[in-house]
Amino acid sequence: MSPRPVFTGSCRICGCGASEDETRACVTPTGDPCHWFDFERTVCSMPGCVRAWELERKKFKDERAAKNRKKTPAQIHDAIRRRNRKGKGKQWIA
Repeated sequence: MSPRPVFTGSCRICGCGASEDETRACVTPTGDPCHWFDFERTVCSMPGCVRAWELERKKFKDERAAKNRKKTPAQIHDAIRRRNRKGKGKQWIA
């Protein structure tokens, strides 16, 4: 299942429209039509869609945690040295 563009009223994973009239809803393993799993109405209650949504949220949280992680003084010093080297290029002493 590949993620689809996000539109309210259409599942971004499978593309169904779990609407009130249930004309475009998936059929769950229990035989019932699917319903909206999230508040924004972009993920239906099919097990595969819920799993994909949870993995997507976990990936986002992991990326955010890695971005906000504190750096050690050595990492900060190394980043400063690399940034200073980029701007100078090769300098020849004449």
